[in-house]
Amino acid sequence: MLNAPQRPLSSRLATFGVAYVHLSLLLAVACGHTTPSELPDAPAGDGFTFVGEAAAPCPLSPSQCQNDWPTTGTITQWTSSERFGDRVHERTAWLYRPPGTGGQPLPLLIVLHGGNGNGASMFARRFDELAGGQGVSWRRATTTCTFSYPDGFEDASGKPCLGDVVSYAGAEPFALLFPDGVESSSTNIPGARHWEDGRTPSPGQLTDDAVRDDVGFIAHLVDRAITQPDSVDAERIYLDGWSNGGMMTARVLCEREQPGRNPLRAIAGAVIGIAGIPANLYDGTAGRITCPRIGTTPPAMYVQVGRGIATPDCEPFPCTTPSTDGDGIMPFGAPGEQHRVASPDRGFVQSVPDTIALLRGLLAAGYGADASAAQTMIGTHTVQRTTTFGGDAVELRVLVTEGGAHQTAGTRGEFASEPRQWQFLAGFRRSATGVVRRAGSSVTGTY
Repeated sequence: MLNAPQRPLSSRLATFGVAYVHLSLLLAVACGHTTPSELPDAPAGDGFTFVGEAAAPCPLSPSQCQNDWPTTGTITQWTSSERFGDRVHERTAWLYRPPGTGGQPLPLLIVLHGGNGNGASMFARRFDELAGGQGVSWRRATTTCTFSYPDGFEDASGKPCLGDVVSYAGAEPFALLFPDGVESSSTNIPGARHWEDGRTPSPGQLTDDAVRDDVGFIAHLVDRAITQPDSVDAERIYLDGWSNGGMMTARVLCEREQPGRNPLRAIAGAVIGIAGIPANLYDGTAGRITCPRIGTTPPAMYVQVGRGIATPDCEPFPCTTPSTDGDGIMPFGAPGEQHRVASPDRGFVQSVPDTIALLRGLLAAGYGADASAAQTMIGTHTVQRTTTFGGDAVELRVLVTEGGAHQTAGTRGEFASEPRQWQFLAGFRRSATGVVRRAGSSVTGTY
């Protein structure tokens, strides 16, 4: 599913657009759970070879390049070769370093695009401005001017209005890496790519069989980043994914302890955006590894989803009934439920409550029982629940927006996603014994 880009207003005000496209998820049936020692080796490809790093022109449309491509800092394209059985894939990723950072080691944020998207399109989001300390203005909903999909900002009488203009800025530099999934064969959308997130059929492909090793690719990128001298702070590597990319983040979390995935253990924090765990990973079906219920020192975790919108739970696509609670594309569901996702691809997703319970269990097993839990409101539509583990060393933060759609507007204008996610992630680092909190401000302003 494509992660809807943020479209600029005058002076690049971050708006809450109404465009979105579809996500697909996977088939699953229940089966018994296993412990990590019982799990088979990860179904890795034949290996990755780093080819090189070089400057490359903006590959997007002229308007996207003009509006979204950074004009400061350094952008290079990483190229690797992947051999997966009889297939050979050229794998690419876009690295951004903000201006004035020279060769100093920087925290690294890896951001995974949604289905039908690509890494370069992620520059439409506001992570590069955060990384470079630039001020970002956006419109925030108020008590008299609220936002809902698909109507946008409206006052109590239903008339159009404009939210308050507020701004934020990054308080420390960091590097960005936007990897590309494999090019899709199931769509004719230019530049469309998907991640092998555990679904069947293989996302973006016309087969149930895996056609690449995307967990291995991300591990390869992390390994490349931390083995380069004076470029990346190896204690501060973070993973952030949206939609199909959020599914992929969940898969990385499930497989980070598997043989051959050692670099993934460096990840200190992870974001699962507008997504739940694929049902195949939850149950270990369709040949997938069952996401373990126990593990060792997992990263701090942040989940952001919407609900309260009738979401198709049917096939074939496009169908509208029956429906379930969700964000219009991604089902929310209830404990013990699996639902289809409104998408051209077949498949099921485990409910968001089950996803959260699984992540909470991983953290409790890794760091000790729940230390504390707190619930607050962001605006009037978003519930934020925070659970800490290991004597407040690590955290699970979950944001659920009532009426939050599967798109940029999913926040209903009450908060800005990118700075909240970065503020959370930057609050942790990985030590020799596990993830721990760190001091210092990473974002200033209103977000």
